[in-house]
Amino acid sequence: MYSCGKVPFKDKGCHFVAGLIISFVCSFFLVSIIPFLIGAVAGLLKEIYDTIHHKKIDSFDIFATILGSAAGVFIYQIGRIILRHI
Repeated sequence: MYSCGKVPFKDKGCHFVAGLIISFVCSFFLVSIIPFLIGAVAGLLKEIYDTIHHKKIDSFDIFATILGSAAGVFIYQIGRIILRHI
């Protein structure tokens, strides 16, 4: 398995997917920038939790979650455009 320091890339993928799912689901109910912010804040809060309980913070985890949040909103918006033209 590939790794980034001591943390496997699989962890970054989990952060990406978590941000994607949070923002995608929220996109059904809220204006598109709000779901992105909710996903990004969720990643930030998770890293704050890790800092308090595990004494470490990984900025790449935050970045992966933010990137996933952007992807979730993007996928939702592309889906809306496609469904509008069917």
